[in-house]
Amino acid sequence: MLQREDVVAYAVGQVGTLSGQGYDHDNPYSRALGLPGEAWCGDFVTTCFWKAGIPLPSMQPGHWTGFSYVPAAYAYGLAHGLRRNSWEAEPGDIICFDWSESGSCTGSRTHTGIVRANSGGTLLTIEGNSGPNGGVNSHTWSAPAGRGNPQIAGVLDASRLVVFGASSPGQDHGNAPDAPPWPGRLLLLKSPHLVGDDVTTWQQRCLDDGFELGASQADSEYGPISESICRLVQQLSALTVDGVVGPQTWPATWTCRAPSLPAQSNPAITAAPVGLGLPPASTSAAQPFASAISFAATPTREELS
Repeated sequence: MLQREDVVAYAVGQVGTLSGQGYDHDNPYSRALGLPGEAWCGDFVTTCFWKAGIPLPSMQPGHWTGFSYVPAAYAYGLAHGLRRNSWEAEPGDIICFDWSESGSCTGSRTHTGIVRANSGGTLLTIEGNSGPNGGVNSHTWSAPAGRGNPQIAGVLDASRLVVFGASSPGQDHGNAPDAPPWPGRLLLLKSPHLVGDDVTTWQQRCLDDGFELGASQADSEYGPISESICRLVQQLSALTVDGVVGPQTWPATWTCRAPSLPAQSNPAITAAPVGLGLPPASTSAAQPFASAISFAATPTREELS
């Protein structure tokens, strides 16, 4: 039964990684997500949930799980009623810092981490890309009840982001219908995009499972949105995450369910860049799953075995 403690345990196990090696560089957490090694505190938080077996929903356009840009995650939390005061934090919650002390968490002077414990108004956290000299480190923050800390904009309640208590998140073998036979063609991202009835069948099943395919829905075209959903299905099904629908991922899609999300609808959130920094003017919120991630499409992976 996966719990808050599983997220914390993974985070604690990473303490010391890249310690003293500076900031905003190549790191295993961004690499695991297929992202560039920029300011990676958000990638660290996202990876902690992912590797604990409880992946976050997409909280930032272009991300198949979680977030890189802290203001995007904070905006997501506000929109879905996930924010709570710092002194109310529980282990596994996502803590959002605003170094400007404005409480808005909207600019580039932001940071994030995982709450390890709350001991009478003292928060213990694990943070990636953090001080004193970079890497993954433990930190202690004062957050007395009723007053909090001006550098902490708030925390996001992890129990409303993911489902704790499940033994196999995303799996529902007992109630899922039998999958149709794998059509025999690997569905992978390439140029031009693959099109066909097999793509339509797979996309429709994803929609039935609760996964969002954006405005295109089941358009018979295996593009970046389809690939990002494929990766999430693979993670939830404990398969190799490579973005290729093959003889293993095809039937897994029929036994998978999208992670549970809050009941509110997901409002448009201004798209943010990969990593921390100021949002680029050219990014459009009208493309909620724009391919901000570039993955290799060559099928030299487990799907071929």
